Amino acid sequence: MDIVRCIERAKIKAFYRLLVDRLGSEVWAVRKAAYLKRIREQESKFSIRRPIEPQLFSPAEDDIDWYILMSYLAHDFEYCDSAYSSRRLWPYAMAIGAVAEKLRTVPNVDGVLDKMLANNNKPETQLFELLTASFYLKNGYEVAFIPENSIVWPDGKTKKSPDMLVCSGDLEFYVECKRSDKQTRYSKIEEQAWADIWDELSHHMLKVAPWNIINLVFHEQVSDITAQEVINLVNLAIKAGREHTLLIF
Repeated sequence: MDIVRCIERAKIKAFYRLLVDRLGSEVWAVRKAAYLKRIREQESKFSIRRPIEPQLFSPAEDDIDWYILMSYLAHDFEYCDSAYSSRRLWPYAMAIGAVAEKLRTVPNVDGVLDKMLANNNKPETQLFELLTASFYLKNGYEVAFIPENSIVWPDGKTKKSPDMLVCSGDLEFYVECKRSDKQTRYSKIEEQAWADIWDELSHHMLKVAPWNIINLVFHEQVSDITAQEVINLVNLAIKAGREHTLLIF
């Protein structure tokens, strides 16, 4: 394992320990077993005669149990992964893991962790709050999370609180974390374009080279490339006798 991967692994594992230490190892063992059972049930229906991708277990993007399992698997179980999801989560995990020990000492952080680990709502909100706090901590600020509805406004009725108080020397300011969770039109177009390409490519490879691996790197818009163009290049690679090759568009 090279130095970059070693650093990445250390940060992700620190993120994992932060969550499991708060959740409790026994609780996590039960939840992990339940999650793995779901994966095994999906695998039991697998058929080599059908395209592989649609049959694979697809983790939900709002399941904190997957986030914890992902950080447990990272760099240690490389063939047990859902790369499409985990590669989105790794930057979050590494940024938070890099300052995990400092985060443990942040006032009221346990409330944020508890809400995220409850797994009865979308954890992205709390994940973004932890990420925001991590960036302030990384840059030398002091941070304190503020419990929800703990501040009464001048009208004496309204109870609404910002997410955190950030301090640096005599400077103090409140931070309200807002994350845009809407997918852009461009992102949807590119995602659908790849889905269309993969639908044809997966069936083709299942017929002609079911055990080969092709890495694709796109430097052009995915929507500007046709499935047939990809298949043509794949055929050339297979004809050249390459079982594992990199194709760049």
